[in-house]
Amino acid sequence: MPKCLAAVDEHLKQKFAAGLLDLFRPERTVTIERQPYQSARYSGEVQKINIGPVVPYSEHAPFGDFLAGVLKHTENRLRERAGYSGRLRGIALEPEAQRVIDELILGPVSVPVAPPALPLRPRVQIDLSRVQALTQESDQLREMLLVNGDHAGVEPPLAPAAPIAIPASQPPAGPVRPAGTSADLLTDLAPVYAILGQLDTGERSLVEILARSSWQINSRDLAQAVPGLLIESALDHINSLAVRAIGDILIATENELHIVADDYRDELAYLLSGNEPVLAQGRGKSSAFANLPAEWVDFAGRLADPQLAALEAIANQTDPRGAIREIAEANATMPGALIDAINDLAMQTIGDIILDPAADPPCFEEEDLPFVKQLIAANQ
Repeated sequence: MPKCLAAVDEHLKQKFAAGLLDLFRPERTVTIERQPYQSARYSGEVQKINIGPVVPYSEHAPFGDFLAGVLKHTENRLRERAGYSGRLRGIALEPEAQRVIDELILGPVSVPVAPPALPLRPRVQIDLSRVQALTQESDQLREMLLVNGDHAGVEPPLAPAAPIAIPASQPPAGPVRPAGTSADLLTDLAPVYAILGQLDTGERSLVEILARSSWQINSRDLAQAVPGLLIESALDHINSLAVRAIGDILIATENELHIVADDYRDELAYLLSGNEPVLAQGRGKSSAFANLPAEWVDFAGRLADPQLAALEAIANQTDPRGAIREIAEANATMPGALIDAINDLAMQTIGDIILDPAADPPCFEEEDLPFVKQLIAANQ
């Protein structure tokens, strides 16, 4: 991995006269301050020492995406050389960088015609298949809105949603890896189990259809198999859960084909074949959630532990950036991605974001803070 990364970095320097750290350098810097001798007892004023500014590469999404592309392509070539059939999906890496990795691992490859040099300013390319899918989903959404609108004058106005309580339940026992299972199978049962537990009925049906279709299906057949489901939205939600749980997307889209990642097919097959324990809905704190509105109860029930820890840090600390960075690193993600995931979940359940994306350090929208504090108190 380090050799391939170094080779790609050298390729970038030859092509652009700038390496990986220069091309993907974030615009802002972060100042690091430390209090010396924190555990020592001494008299005098407590002061912090300014260590200096650093560049927050770990929070820069373009850097993370490019790095992920290099590492995924490298691993795929190593798997090919070792004769392992599974492949990582969702790779976005320029062909020249791929060729550098291929030659380093598999040896020199003959190229009949040298590909033209990529322009410094990338061209805009439109994925017509995605446009068609989004258009179909927009039509479905418009029809549903029109149908609901036809009854607007018949039924009386709805009263504000009353707070509801989550029924108390026991936490799930979790999946158990069968004794005697091969060392390379069912290695990610727990995170895949967690993903399935957060899917709604339509998203669960989508995964089951993929399992019955040998783990891949084209967009048209999938739309016919789950009519009424917004396919792109469902895939985005499933993949956002997967990125938090396993550090990668679960379902890739390649040339109008939706494909389940090879590495997690055995876990899905095992769990979908009747070996999945009953999942407890929500967090089982009925009395604590009793005063939350219904949409906030839904939001609270879907929060993953790292997201809840991030919310608690933002609510209780003046500058939570260090805590958020530690939470993100412990869960193989970036601080920005962690914040975006919380806002995405809030959009799906509450209907609006709860964290100001432009604030540094992160902070809550003023009207949402009381609900967040109640949610945090309920989970302590």
